[in-house]
Amino acid sequence: MIQMKPLSLLALSLFLAASLGARSNQSTDSGTKIKKGAADIGSGVKEGVTGVAGKLAGGAKHAATKVKDGTVNAAGETSDATRDAAAKTKEGTVSAAGKTSGAAKGAAVKVKSGAVNAAGKTSDATVDTAGKVAGTTREGAHRVVKSSKTVGKGVKEGARELTRKN
Repeated sequence: MIQMKPLSLLALSLFLAASLGARSNQSTDSGTKIKKGAADIGSGVKEGVTGVAGKLAGGAKHAATKVKDGTVNAAGETSDATRDAAAKTKEGTVSAAGKTSGAAKGAAVKVKSGAVNAAGKTSDATVDTAGKVAGTTREGAHRVVKSSKTVGKGVKEGARELTRKN
C-alpha cells in the first residue's frame, strides 16, 4: 500500500474533486457538492495535520521532560552510590584498621601470656626442685605456695588496716 503524507492527500483530494467536476455533465448542484466535499476533506486533513503536529510537539516536550528527570534522577543515584561507596570504603578502612589493631593486640597478649606461662613453668620447676631437695612432694610445695599466699593476704590486709588508721 502506498503511504501518503497528509498534504499529498489533500492535493489528491482536490485534484480528484476538480477532475470529477470538470468531466461530469451533471448539474451545477452536484459540482457544488463535490467541491464542498473536497473542501471538507481538505479542512479535515488540515485539522488532522495540526492535531498530529500538536501531539508531536507535546510528545517531544514530554520526552524532553522525562529525559531531564532521568538525568537528574541518574545524577542523584550516582551521588548516592558514590556516597555509599565512600562510606563503605571508610568503614572498610576503619574495620581493617580495627582488625589490624585487634590482631596486634591479640598477638601481644599471646606473647605476654606466653611469657607469663613460661615464667610460671620456671617458677613451678624451681618450686618442684626445691620440694625434691627438701625431700617433700610436689603437693607439699603447693601447700607452701598456698600458705605463702595466705600470709601475703594477711600482710596486705594488715597494711590496709594501718593505712586506714593513719
